[in-house]
Amino acid sequence: MNAPGGRLAAQLDAPLRLPPERTLLPTPGDLMEMPVHPAPCLLVATLAVLLTLACWGRLDRGAVAHRQRMPDAKVQAIQTALIGVVKSMAVHRGERV
Repeated sequence: MNAPGGRLAAQLDAPLRLPPERTLLPTPGDLMEMPVHPAPCLLVATLAVLLTLACWGRLDRGAVAHRQRMPDAKVQAIQTALIGVVKSMAVHRGERV
């Protein structure tokens, strides 16, 4: 174990500062009176709300249709206005197009 005045105590001591540097540093009392920045508080509050919603919230279940749905009402057949006549077929059965 190191003695109270050993190397470990010397390593943990604050570095020596010049007098002009010491005037710019805040005193320990000033540090204790400074208010906490609101960002950590907002982060904790947001996480608490999200955790609460995750515990009590419910997820919607989606339905998956395996067959094609056809409408039952308001269905009309589409017909051409002119009737066409096929005069010749350039492709015969079994040929690749």
